[in-house]
Amino acid sequence: MSLSLALRKALQLVEAEFVREKSGSLTISQLAVLEAIARRPGQPQRVISKMAECDRSTTSDVMRRLEKQGLVKRKRKKYDARSFVCTLSPLGEEHLRMGRAQLQAAEAQVLSAMPDSQRDVLGSLLQQIIAAHAPLEPVRGDLSMPAAQNDAVPAIGHASIQAEAVG
Repeated sequence: MSLSLALRKALQLVEAEFVREKSGSLTISQLAVLEAIARRPGQPQRVISKMAECDRSTTSDVMRRLEKQGLVKRKRKKYDARSFVCTLSPLGEEHLRMGRAQLQAAEAQVLSAMPDSQRDVLGSLLQQIIAAHAPLEPVRGDLSMPAAQNDAVPAIGHASIQAEAVG
């Protein structure tokens, strides 16, 4: 099996475990958006989209669902009625905490066949790959976050590797 297919299969295993064990209603994609909002509250939706590494239309759909569930608040920007700024509600903060724990448990279950030392190596190697291919330009606009903080936001559809992103 190629490395790409093995990575894809490992991600599918984590996502399946996340769904199987969850008690809430979050998906990993929604968790990534909540994580991005928590890291930079009050940012426009387009910035949240970039932080979550998701296209704008998908982010809009996820945001509508999260807002309908009462997890996020979107307000029109004062000087640009086409743009929303996003914050977490108290319920959203609670779901984010539960989602982080749920994702951590799913990852632990999938990686349980590996010794801790190999899990650490795998995490380090994946972080090296991500860092080597990170965009050279920061997100334009309202985002001025140090790279280390930006890297901690899990990408849409991707299980987090670092404990910082899940706890």
